[in-house]
Amino acid sequence: MFTLLLTLLAAQAATIRASSTHNGADGKHTAAHAADGGFQKSWAAPSSDGAEWLELDLGRATQIDNLAIWPGNLSKGSRSFREYSRPRTIQVSVDGKPVGSPVILADKMHRRIINVGVRGRKVRVNILDAHPGIVFDDNHIAEISINFPSGPLARYDAWLQSSDAKRRHKAFIEKLEAAYAKQSSTEFGDKEALNFMMDAVALGPPYAVSRIPALVSLGFRAQAAPSSAKAMKALRLLKDANAITAFEMAALRSTGALQSEAVQTAEILRAHQDMIGNQHANIAFWGETGWNLGAFQGFDEPMDIQMDPDGSMYIADIGNNRIQRFSIEGKANKQWGPGADLSQSWFDKGRAWYASGAKSGTEIGSFQNPLAIALLPEKEGTGFAVLDSKNRVQIFDIAGRPTRSWVLSATKQARPGLGGEGYLVYLPKAKALMAVVQNQARVHTLDGEEIGAFLIEDGTPRAVLADPRGHVFFGYVDHVVRYHTEGYRFATVITAEQIGAGHEDIAMAFDSSKKLWILTDNGRVTKFKKPGVVDFSVRAVKHGLKAPRISVKDGMLFILADDHIEQVDVLQAVLDAAEATDG
Repeated sequence: MFTLLLTLLAAQAATIRASSTHNGADGKHTAAHAADGGFQKSWAAPSSDGAEWLELDLGRATQIDNLAIWPGNLSKGSRSFREYSRPRTIQVSVDGKPVGSPVILADKMHRRIINVGVRGRKVRVNILDAHPGIVFDDNHIAEISINFPSGPLARYDAWLQSSDAKRRHKAFIEKLEAAYAKQSSTEFGDKEALNFMMDAVALGPPYAVSRIPALVSLGFRAQAAPSSAKAMKALRLLKDANAITAFEMAALRSTGALQSEAVQTAEILRAHQDMIGNQHANIAFWGETGWNLGAFQGFDEPMDIQMDPDGSMYIADIGNNRIQRFSIEGKANKQWGPGADLSQSWFDKGRAWYASGAKSGTEIGSFQNPLAIALLPEKEGTGFAVLDSKNRVQIFDIAGRPTRSWVLSATKQARPGLGGEGYLVYLPKAKALMAVVQNQARVHTLDGEEIGAFLIEDGTPRAVLADPRGHVFFGYVDHVVRYHTEGYRFATVITAEQIGAGHEDIAMAFDSSKKLWILTDNGRVTKFKKPGVVDFSVRAVKHGLKAPRISVKDGMLFILADDHIEQVDVLQAVLDAAEATDG
C-alpha cells in the first residue's frame, strides 16, 4: 500500500498552468488538457495577442532534452485544426530563461520537436503570434511533452509485461475482433463498434490508456500507449473514411514504421473517399481539378497539349496517369490508360496517395505520369506517341491502340517541380521521334530503333518544337535556338528583345500554316512570320500563368494551365490593342 501511495504521489508531482483558459461551447479548455497524453481535448487561450503562455512544472529539476508540441485543436482532425487558431511563433523558456531563438510552427497538423538540452524544472511556451482559424479566434495547443519519444516510462513499461496487463490485452483483442466482425457484417455499420476501433487507433488500447495517469508523470504521457497495430489493420480493411481522423491522431503520437503506416492509411482513405464521393461528377467543359473524365491533375506541373488537323486536343494528364482527348468545343470524349484507381506514383519519388483518373503502371497502354505527346499524322488519321516519367515511349495507332514501346537510353530522368524537363516531338522529314529529357536528346524510328543521340549545349529547354524541314527549336526563358536533329547547333533565332521581359517561362506552338507562336507566363503572345521576324506581339492574357502549354487554331490560342484549358482570341486582342492605341 505504501509503495502504491508513493507511486501515485510521484505521478501527480508535476503540474501545469496557463495564462488564461477559454470557455468554449464544448466546455473549458484547461491547461491540463495539454498534458493528458491525448489529442481529443486541448488547452485554449481566448486570444492570439502574444501575451498567452502555457507552463509545465515538472516538480523537480529534470534533464530536458527536448520539448514536443502539437499545435491546434485536433479534436476532429484536420477539420478542427483549420477552424481554430493555433500558435505560429513560440518562445520556449526553462526556469524563466529563454532557450534558443523563437520557433516558427508550420501551419499544418504535425508534431514539432524542439531541442532544449538544459536541466530545469519549469518549461514555459510563450505564444508570440498565431495562425488564424477560418472560423474561431481562440488559440489552441493540443499537447506538449518532454523528452519525446522516450521519457520516463519504466514503471509503465514494467506494468505492460505484468500478468494483469496481459490478461487485459487478451480481453482487448477479443473485443476488437468482435467489433470488427460486427462493423463489417452490418449493412450500415455499427457506431459503437467503429468508435471502439477508432479510439484504439487514435489513443491506444483503452486498458493501457487507463493506467497512464497512475504510472506516467504529467508532461510525459503522449509517448505512452502507442496506437494499436491490430486496430489499424482492422480499420484499413474496412476502408471507412470516418476513420481518417483516427489515423491522423495515430500518426501524431507514433514514430517509425507505425507512424508511416498511419500517415499512408489516412492518405489512402482520403483518396478512396474522393473517388467514391465524386465518381459521377459532372465536369465543366474545358476542365477543372479532379480525376473524372474531363478533369485534370497537374499538381503544378506542365501538361502537354497537342492539336490534330480536326481540332481535337490531346492532353498529357500527368497526375491522372492518362491521355485525354478533347473536342474543339472543350468536352472530353476519350481517355487512354486503365480505369480509375488510387495512386502514389510521381516521377521517381512518389507522393501522398490520391485518386487518379487511371491506374499508373508500366504495362503497355498504361502510363506513369505522362509528360509529352507527339502526334503522328497519317493519311487515314492521326496516331500519337507518349513519353512518361520513366523515360518510356509508347506508340498508339490511328485507332488509339498501343502498338510499340521502348525505354530511352538517356541516363537522366525528368524531375518534378521545375516546369517541365521531358519533351517528345515528331520529325516528319525523317519519320522519327525525338525525345528530350533534361539536356539529353534521343532520336528513334517509329519502330523504336535509336538513330541519334546528343547533348543540348544550351541546357534543359523550357519548350521544344520540330519544323517540317527537320530542324528542332529549343525554347528558353529569353531566347530560342535552332538545332539539327543530329545535334548540330545552328544559331539563336529568337532573341530576348523579341520575346520580351518580365516572365519566367515560355510555351511554343506552330499553327496550321507553320507559323511560330510564343506565349510567356505573364500573358504576352508573339507570332512570328518566320523565326526572328515578328508579325505581332500583344498582351492577350491579363493574369499570370503557371507552367503553360499551348496549341493554336485560326488565331485562337488554347492555353493549358492551372488544370483547365483557356481559350484566347489573340487576333481580337490585337485589334483591341490597336484601337486603344489609336484612341
